[in-house]
Amino acid sequence: MPPEQPPIFIGLAGPSGAGKTTLVRAIKDENPHVTHIRLDGFFKPYETFPSYKRWVNRESPENIEWDMLHAALLKLRSGAPTEFPVYEKKSGVQSGTELITPTPIIFVEGYLLYYDPRIRNLFDAKFYLTVSVEQQYARKKNRWPEMDDAYFYDVVVPIFEMHGSHGARFADEILDGDVSEGALLHQLIQTRTYEKFIRPRANLPHASGIR
Repeated sequence: MPPEQPPIFIGLAGPSGAGKTTLVRAIKDENPHVTHIRLDGFFKPYETFPSYKRWVNRESPENIEWDMLHAALLKLRSGAPTEFPVYEKKSGVQSGTELITPTPIIFVEGYLLYYDPRIRNLFDAKFYLTVSVEQQYARKKNRWPEMDDAYFYDVVVPIFEMHGSHGARFADEILDGDVSEGALLHQLIQTRTYEKFIRPRANLPHASGIR
């Protein structure tokens, strides 16, 4: 990638189950020149996760390798191919790496993405997705049927409120994650951020061309 045209970095944060991954995959389906990076890849080993009340706290910012993430994003932003870790949630460890070559648009998404100021300051534009607790619960239960309901209400909701909900104030655009995938994509395409940063680089449609 020519140095005069570094990749555009777009951040996407919000509660687990808000539709972040679904949204980026929908955008990527429209254009292959979009790279998708997930904060989940930078989890520490599950055995190191702290406790909260009577639970292993999967939601804590302490679980993320922030220094590693920062270094990887800086290298990618410079235009260099970069190794990113692959994390297996079932085993709770990083299982390898993936070489990512920068593309014109790079989406980085994660529930606590704006927690570390070094990370959030790397983005050219930032989105934040909101979601109702009812919808969040339904989606998490669908993805994780064995989830204890008490864990959701005792850990998932309050820990995000403590460490992630403040991310909304750093966002350039706030999207409603309670809606369907198509409606969520339509919301994003209607934003000024989309027209300024995303569509010109990724050759995606004008808002008027989406129904």
